[in-house]
Amino acid sequence: MANRDKILKIVKKKGQFKAPALAKELGISRQKTTLHLSRLVREGKLEKAGSTRNALYFLSNKKAKKIKLHKIKLVKNIKNLQEDRVYTEVELRLGLKNLSDNVQNIAFYAFTEMLNNAIDHSRGKKVAMEIELDSENLKFQIKDSGIGLFFNVQKTFKLKSEFEALEHIIKGKQTTLPERHSGQGIFFTSRIADIFRIKSHKIEFTRENIDDDVGVGNIRNMRGTEVQFQIKKRSKKILRDLFNEHSADKEEYEFDKTTVRINLVADIKLVARSQAKRLLMSLENFQIINLDFKNVQEVGQGFVDEIFNVFKRRHSHIRIEYINANDAVEFMIKRSLS
Repeated sequence: MANRDKILKIVKKKGQFKAPALAKELGISRQKTTLHLSRLVREGKLEKAGSTRNALYFLSNKKAKKIKLHKIKLVKNIKNLQEDRVYTEVELRLGLKNLSDNVQNIAFYAFTEMLNNAIDHSRGKKVAMEIELDSENLKFQIKDSGIGLFFNVQKTFKLKSEFEALEHIIKGKQTTLPERHSGQGIFFTSRIADIFRIKSHKIEFTRENIDDDVGVGNIRNMRGTEVQFQIKKRSKKILRDLFNEHSADKEEYEFDKTTVRINLVADIKLVARSQAKRLLMSLENFQIINLDFKNVQEVGQGFVDEIFNVFKRRHSHIRIEYINANDAVEFMIKRSLS
């Protein structure tokens, strides 16, 4: 039985529970227990009262959870569509002005950026939108009828697959229309969301920032592109803080610092120079590159040499940093630098 199922069974039997006692009964760490509890709360299966160590968890009132406070669906012709006007319609119909200023700013940025992508890039005729404001979250879904995000990027940058296109997109500053777009929309929208998801053709990309989790999966082939976004109504996130994190000059707010997750699929071995070259494609546009080696078990000499020596010699103005490297990866990086 999965841990989350065990948690639900325990809470159902005893009525309520605190995280430390639950962790002890399950025989897992408090951190893992808290992650499971947070997910069950987000899924509407548990409710939480209080905060930190003294919080109580109990089963949700399912009938109450089924009641949606506000939900609207829109279908628009893409030709001559203006994303800010659509947002104004959504804002008025859902009462988004009642949200805090920081969440309003995030909602406006995320919605208009993702809708604008559909307008400018999809080559579709229609776009369908679903926006929901429930008791805890603001969610929206935007789906176009176009050629597909990953296919478009693959074709434009002459990449081998749509998976390579996905890797390229999430670096930031990658756009098929450089004369009209900076390539920042998906990068920042995916990082300011609590949950962000893109589906196109046979690929699904998900970023869950609450759990610091990134995943790629296969789906049944679908036409066009679908983007899903979710954030808590009472979120404390501030959009300007996110921009600041990715700016080397804190006064200019220039997007010149990026964090790149090295591998999105854990079973890929990173040994070849060609893999490193693909990873580094277009990253010369940044001043600081932070490489995240989370879940990377080992790397080859050619892979790290291409990054930390060859690329660095060609672009000496760029600072390359790295995080989450295990002992084996750390050893190979330091060996290449010696």
